[in-house]
Amino acid sequence: MGEREKSKELLHTIHSDVCGPMSVTGLMGERYFTTFIDEASGRIGISLLSPKSEVLERFKQYKAKVELETGKKVKFLRYDGRGVYTANPFRSYLAEQGITPRITPSYTQEHNGIAERAYHTIMDMVRCMLSGSGLGKEFWGLAALTAIHIINRLPSTAHENKTPFESWFASQPSICHLRVFGCIAYRHIPAQRRRKVDPKGQRCRMIWYKEESGSRVYLVYDENTKQVLITRDLIFDETATQDRTDSLHSPATEIETHSSLQSSEINQESLQEKKSERVGQTPTEEEDEETIERPLTAIDPNEEYSSDSMYLKRHSRFDHYPYMDSQTRWKKRQHPPRTSQ
Repeated sequence: MGEREKSKELLHTIHSDVCGPMSVTGLMGERYFTTFIDEASGRIGISLLSPKSEVLERFKQYKAKVELETGKKVKFLRYDGRGVYTANPFRSYLAEQGITPRITPSYTQEHNGIAERAYHTIMDMVRCMLSGSGLGKEFWGLAALTAIHIINRLPSTAHENKTPFESWFASQPSICHLRVFGCIAYRHIPAQRRRKVDPKGQRCRMIWYKEESGSRVYLVYDENTKQVLITRDLIFDETATQDRTDSLHSPATEIETHSSLQSSEINQESLQEKKSERVGQTPTEEEDEETIERPLTAIDPNEEYSSDSMYLKRHSRFDHYPYMDSQTRWKKRQHPPRTSQ
């Protein structure tokens, strides 16, 4: 039996499914989520639900929004043959709007494959984001919203390597606003909300993109007050999360750091031995080159470098000459010519 021909027109067919209940109630009271997937573009819409009975109301909101954005009408809705979709209010609304239901047999997920694969992809990303950020399981709903925001901006081989965003809006999406989920973010406190000696920044965790408010508006979580805030003025530290900060003090890290220090001490001792061997000798060009590459040390005025104003410290990353600016010019000291003995 051949594969079903996929639609190429936006909103021709929408695939939907309800996922849940989750073992942990979300931060905003959610226990379920429902997805609405446009078959032609692959763009996914998601809504968090407290009770499953909210599916009809969320579908009405989704339908009104996407039809206004595209100027097209939803023609078919594909869902499985059990649960809230088969309730009389839902079926009556579809009939009123002229939407043809395409009902798959109960307990046959393969017949609703697009929605089922999307569910597994979302949950895989949610688990990874919660594990990597160190946030609690109650953040699963916000992690799911973030996953959808990212998926809609990823190219898909099923749609000619276009992103769902590009297929929907006919323009390539910007990803410069994307940040690591759960990363540390410092929120700017306006002058009207603080006193003279109060700090100007507040430490938070980035948990979502407030897409309808603009591409650079974020939802952050204040771990001290347990509040969710909407803000634009943020400084991100994407390399730091709570669990990664704790892991810096793990025994493995301490052992590695101790080993590095021992290696550094050995290198310093070997350099001191080489220097003591050269005392009283005129350095050759090779030795002079090696001296420039040695680790950070104070410069002796009677050694290799001089300046008209001051003596600085040199670092091993300097290749052959230290830094030169308009005020101070560093030059390599010329050694006196060798005399034959």
